[in-house]
Amino acid sequence: MLRNFLINLLCVIIKCYKLGLSSLYGPRCRFLPTCSDYAEEAVKIHGPLRGIALTMSRLIRCNVLAKQRVDPVPRKKT
Repeated sequence: MLRNFLINLLCVIIKCYKLGLSSLYGPRCRFLPTCSDYAEEAVKIHGPLRGIALTMSRLIRCNVLAKQRVDPVPRKKT
């Protein structure tokens, strides 16, 4: 129950970022999917804690020195 609430809350925050700040500055992400899409997918697949950790790792790698490339969210291990 709390997990689902946190996932939904984080997704709303990410969507607000996409509609607000991201739309003002235009596309700047060096990866596909974009960092905000990656964050949303990571949280949905891996949950709030692991999703945030994956997103932070991705944001650290996303800079002007990085080459453009496809970097999908890792699939959940079963």
